Amino acid sequence: MYELEKINLKRCSEYVVHVLRPSYLKGFMTTYLNTVDVEMILSQESVSVTKAAQVFLDQLCLLEEDGWFQAFLDVLQAEDYIGLYDSLTKWDFQALESTRPHRVLLDRIEPSFTKKIKARDLLLHLGDCLHPRECEEIQAAGVTCLFNTTSTPAAGVEVSSAQEQVTEGQKDKKAEKKLREYQRELAEPVFQGQNTLICAPTGCGKTVVALAICEQHLKVKGKAAKIVFMATKVDVYEQQYKLFKEHFQLKDPDVRIEGLCGNQADTLSMTVILENNDIIILTPQILVNALSQGEVSSLSCFSLLILDECHNTTGKHPYNIIMSSYMDAKLRPQEDHQLLPQIVGLTASVGIGSFKNQSDAESNICQLCGSLDTRVISTVQTHKDELSSFVYTPEKEFFLVKRRQTDPFIRIIHDIMGKIEGLAKKVHDIDSLSSIVNRDYGSQKYEQWIVDVQKKCRVLQLKDQHEEKHSLTICQYAGDRIHHTILALCEDTGSDNESQNESEPDDFNPQSPEPPRPVSPDSADSNDISQCLAEGSVQQSCPAPPGPDDISQSRADGPVQPVLKVFPKTQHGSRKRAFIETWYKDFTWLEYSVSRDSKYNDALIINEDARTKDALQFLIEFIEQVKNAGHDDTERQLTAFFDVQKGVLLNLATGGQTENPKLEDLQYILEEQYRQKDETKSVLFVRTRALADALKKWIEETDSLKFLKPGVLIGRGRKSTHLTTGMTQTSKRGVLDSFKSEDNQTKILIATSVADEGIDIPQCNLVLMYEYVGNVVKMVQVRGRGRAQGSMCILISDKKETIDKEKHNMEKEKLVEKAIKNLQAAPADMLQKIDSFQRRDKMYRDIEKHGAERPRVEGNYELLCSKCKIHGCYTEHIRVMQESHHIVVDSSFFSRARTEPHPKPKGSYLVKTKKLFCKQCGLDWGIVASFQTIQDLPVIKIDAFVVKNSVSKQQRYYRKWRDVDFTIKTFDLSEITHSLMPMPEEQ
Repeated sequence: MYELEKINLKRCSEYVVHVLRPSYLKGFMTTYLNTVDVEMILSQESVSVTKAAQVFLDQLCLLEEDGWFQAFLDVLQAEDYIGLYDSLTKWDFQALESTRPHRVLLDRIEPSFTKKIKARDLLLHLGDCLHPRECEEIQAAGVTCLFNTTSTPAAGVEVSSAQEQVTEGQKDKKAEKKLREYQRELAEPVFQGQNTLICAPTGCGKTVVALAICEQHLKVKGKAAKIVFMATKVDVYEQQYKLFKEHFQLKDPDVRIEGLCGNQADTLSMTVILENNDIIILTPQILVNALSQGEVSSLSCFSLLILDECHNTTGKHPYNIIMSSYMDAKLRPQEDHQLLPQIVGLTASVGIGSFKNQSDAESNICQLCGSLDTRVISTVQTHKDELSSFVYTPEKEFFLVKRRQTDPFIRIIHDIMGKIEGLAKKVHDIDSLSSIVNRDYGSQKYEQWIVDVQKKCRVLQLKDQHEEKHSLTICQYAGDRIHHTILALCEDTGSDNESQNESEPDDFNPQSPEPPRPVSPDSADSNDISQCLAEGSVQQSCPAPPGPDDISQSRADGPVQPVLKVFPKTQHGSRKRAFIETWYKDFTWLEYSVSRDSKYNDALIINEDARTKDALQFLIEFIEQVKNAGHDDTERQLTAFFDVQKGVLLNLATGGQTENPKLEDLQYILEEQYRQKDETKSVLFVRTRALADALKKWIEETDSLKFLKPGVLIGRGRKSTHLTTGMTQTSKRGVLDSFKSEDNQTKILIATSVADEGIDIPQCNLVLMYEYVGNVVKMVQVRGRGRAQGSMCILISDKKETIDKEKHNMEKEKLVEKAIKNLQAAPADMLQKIDSFQRRDKMYRDIEKHGAERPRVEGNYELLCSKCKIHGCYTEHIRVMQESHHIVVDSSFFSRARTEPHPKPKGSYLVKTKKLFCKQCGLDWGIVASFQTIQDLPVIKIDAFVVKNSVSKQQRYYRKWRDVDFTIKTFDLSEITHSLMPMPEEQ
């Protein structure tokens, strides 16, 4: 029954699914379809109306009940689907077919139409042509509801599934990515075999271009094709890996694709992956490691390298290391010439480096092209109209907001930070350790200064230890305080710009249970340190140490220690002996002090940009962590400084201080944006993790904003940190999925720089930069997070200079655009500049590699824990495996270390089993691993130690093993089996 009708419906299904919206026929569906099918159709409609209509039509053709076809026609007429009703009644679709050119035109003008046409203007002219229901929906949701995309509009006229938009590119019914004309224009130089830098706006579909490039390359090269696509961040890697897998699963399932990032390299062999796959998705450090370890013999193993976010190809970035290897191979003599891969770089901006004019910008661009060996800069020139119809550049707005007029919280924190610095300066002139000036508390420059001073403090030492024996007294308290303060002040919390600090009052005795109190000069006896300091006797007895001339600025060597010419002494027997024995350790106190200042610096940033109570809570939580982690005398000294002021700070945080006016302005902006469009999706960029957490709490506790259900997206932090943690990859994935989901649970994402570039958030239509400004590239990347139609990008700041800097970035962006056009107009001149940069860079690399390379010297050096300075091992007991793993073969080593089970025990060559720590101070020294049948091999990292010359006693600090200037013997399995003492069972 109704077989002819079903056949005809299937034949004309294209017209039906283009026009029909199943939810308008819900009454019919509930009558003739079962509940499960109805729910499935309505659920599908939330993703794609066209696909939902197709599912509805398929179910319709399965019906056998009498009268269903006439009931279907009746409901079409009742719901004003007059054109479709007439066509199905007469089985004549000529009238609908005649509207196809108009639908195609609407598809093309949709982006600019929805951007420029207001709902009221549309209804003024078309109101009589629309159903009342449609007029109401247009008034509520705007003109976008006239266009049906993959997301459900409030109402709308459907377009073909071939026109359904995806994040980057287009899909047909099989979800296969197809190139638009402007995307084909971007890819054309690559199709011609040229090394190409593709520069195009965020959201235009550069990844789709990359997919098309890979397809074409596989066809041309055949079995010889070996493609690597690199992404700079793990989040972006996962996103692109998934996209590549999905695309080729539909396009050509025979294409073999594998991905590798982070710790996966410990369990997966790059050699095996290379041999068994056509396309490999990587983070660039994986390839750097594979090249250095010999798993990949050379870049000639590949036929195509694609570098996403290629503007990072500078300095010591892995991209630049890879491309330096490429250029060295290219510029070798002809007889050694290798067949090198084609290079493709993808970026939204080439505005790298500093530049003041167009000529400088051109030089920077040529330098980038030289580093990438790209001979063509591909931008959209012919199909600009199509590009602008698909890519929306958010409007930029600036809000100069108010700040607190007076702030006693800042004054108190400044006082604590100043006293911490003062304590450190009594031991050494820390200002001489760093060249960074104008470092206001609460600024990023202050953070940079802290990091710089911490590095230099690791290698502070006396010029001549024997001179201690004839020094005169300062006093017992002086020795005690300097000893305790420096030890505490030097601990490295390793928390990615979120380390914290504490301090102590001058009169605090760690042995005394009483809280510190101000010391009156009248009450101080002759041995009291406070009186000595007040009278200047300390300055006279212990002159200021030397200045910057004592500091080595060699990047490769690490800092050379400054030297004290006169040394403090004690005069009380065991005290004197203890002081002499621990004086070297005391200098680590300095590093600890400035690391604690970093936490106060973070609190200042929170107080400036959020609530005082959140800043205080941040400090309280950190100090509790410190106490719980092992609260020694030094920690008690420093936490006492905070405890003295805690009552006053609590009073300020609980009502004793006016609320932050910046938050009032931020609240107003958010309320207005969501009032105008409740489907708004926002990304709020902030400077620090701590501030992200503080703003999340503020939103959740603000009645008018709590509906936003904020999510936080931050980095994972340094592995060495034990007091603060970032987000795991799984946590970040969950936050992003919640933000992207259609259920609209999370409406705002508070993010640090981790979300700057590459992460695809197509639903975002509001970008808020909260005191968040960088260079031109950062501006373009951050602005590009807003990809939805009608997006806005708002900079919020209480500093006019910050807003001026961003406006200056906008002008510099225009300079970059002009520079690109000028280079494209004169390709011969551009190539000449590129070749010049490449020859210069090659010369510099050769000088660094050969001429300036210091020969590694024989001799024995002592490795001291960089935190507590206890003996770790001697270099004569270190062996190197595969030029990367440094193993200690000293049988007594484990007596100075402790171990814990490794949270992720894995590895293919060297299997990680335990974590390795200093037994005295708990500093992370590395790992314990197994190799073949050999168990418990201690593998150390050089940045956990300072290296002391056994002869000259000079100390150096190295961040990388490649920088050390002493020889290291190669790992020998036969030697190892006889050298190592079994690790104690209980550590």
